[in-house]
Amino acid sequence: MYFGNLRIGFFREISYNAIMQEKSEQIVLGIDPGTRITGFGVVFLTRQKIEVIDYGCIRLPTKERLSYRYFLLFNAFQKLIAKHQPNEVAVEAQYLDRNFATTAKLSGVKAALGIATETAGIALHEYSATKAKKAVTGSGLASKLQVQRTLQTLLQLKELPQPEDASDALSLAYCHANALLFQARCMNI
Repeated sequence: MYFGNLRIGFFREISYNAIMQEKSEQIVLGIDPGTRITGFGVVFLTRQKIEVIDYGCIRLPTKERLSYRYFLLFNAFQKLIAKHQPNEVAVEAQYLDRNFATTAKLSGVKAALGIATETAGIALHEYSATKAKKAVTGSGLASKLQVQRTLQTLLQLKELPQPEDASDALSLAYCHANALLFQARCMNI
């Protein structure tokens, strides 16, 4: 949606524009949003395989005001984007929590990510936690430990990806990378 020259709306629908540009290699950044701990995972995708580049957490000072934590997250997202140069970003879709305050706080985190990706001109995609788990383990009801063990095997990691926030973000990146691979295979690119 446009208002004058201003584009309204941070999140785009799945476009698969990166694979359409005849790129055989992609970097996908996955984000598990949180106001105290935000997980990130970065994978490298070729036509044949998915490899881990980096994963970890952004830990925020809990005693700081919320607006300052959003600012810190925005800066951290910009640094991750500058460091890894992802082609696309995947974030966990927000579920409606009974606690409206929690939902509102997570919206702020996703807004900070949306601004960072739009500034960099990178597509942002949303996946439910269930869909990410299913992409990794084959079951949307898998436990966190099952997801971690499966990621360890699939991505040939020496140890379990930890903490859980980082493994959740890695599962989102893996989920989106699989979606890109599937799309590319369907289009015979």
